[in-house]
Amino acid sequence: MGLIKNISRAVTSTCHAIDNGAKELDNIAGELEKSSARYLHRNQISRLKDEIKRLQALPDQYDLIINIKEEMLIEYDMYIEVATGDEIKNYIDERRLLEIELTNEKLKKTFIRLNAMKIKILARKSRLAIEQIQALNNLSGKFIKLMDDSNASVVLGSEYAKNIFRKCRDEINNISVLIKKLEMERVTEDIEIYSSGEMKFKISKRDEKPHGRSVYYFDNGSKNKIFSFNDGCLEGLSRCWREDGSLAVEYNFCSDLSSVKIATYTSYGIKVADGEIKNNAGGLRLWLWGGVYIGNIKIKDGRVKRKTAILKILMNPKFIALVCETLKSSEMKIEYKEFIDTVNLFHDFSEEIFSMSKS
Repeated sequence: MGLIKNISRAVTSTCHAIDNGAKELDNIAGELEKSSARYLHRNQISRLKDEIKRLQALPDQYDLIINIKEEMLIEYDMYIEVATGDEIKNYIDERRLLEIELTNEKLKKTFIRLNAMKIKILARKSRLAIEQIQALNNLSGKFIKLMDDSNASVVLGSEYAKNIFRKCRDEINNISVLIKKLEMERVTEDIEIYSSGEMKFKISKRDEKPHGRSVYYFDNGSKNKIFSFNDGCLEGLSRCWREDGSLAVEYNFCSDLSSVKIATYTSYGIKVADGEIKNNAGGLRLWLWGGVYIGNIKIKDGRVKRKTAILKILMNPKFIALVCETLKSSEMKIEYKEFIDTVNLFHDFSEEIFSMSKS
């Protein structure tokens, strides 16, 4: 039995020895593998450094150098994973310096590119002020993003990033001043003068579209027409006068452009028509000269159906009597002429309004 125990102990000891030897061999193999990896990464880092030096002596290699430095950062990360002792600290320091250098170059490149964009935006004088404002607002957002990037680089210890941060802040302030100036340039006026020196018209615009009031004058200086616009669309009161200053026609557009109220008057202030259009449909109440009420005329597609209106007038029993009375009375003839002139003014002004609302 003693012999068997001794043999058993011997076998067990041998197995432990073999196991320990295998572990030792694994450790040795692992160290050899790490050593080999360190050697490869060191050589690759050295090679990339030499390549950068070579490219720096050549023109227009900036982007390629940036790419190689980014590749170097990866090599540093892989080397640090297998490095030991003081090597880790040394390569961590080298990597941090390379990262700062690379970050600074990217910040510089981006800052130069953004300034070039700013020059290009301001150089395009044919562009509308609002388009320049939109482009500058977009550019300001890019400078803000660059500020955030540079601020993150400051944490790495980059002094250059602090400088870029300050420059970005200054550029954002400058852009803000430019935008305020351009906002004033958005509003313009088109003016034309009669040969007599009197104002012919004054059209207010914003972004090259009618905005506010467009006023037209007779050559005697009195108002002829006023159109009210909001960003190119008719809104509020638009009116037409006669040369004697009497109001002829008025259109009142609501703010959402869903409806418009209409009224027409003779030079004596007698109403000829009034009504409302909603979504290009509605009606007008009509009066003839002498105050004779005709009734309501339907409007379709934004226009009065003239044939329908004429037919309704002819069929009105008061019409024949009014015509007979007009033939006998000189005063009624004057009222009739005034009525016809008012209807013609209403038609012409309505056509103008209609063409503006469709443009």
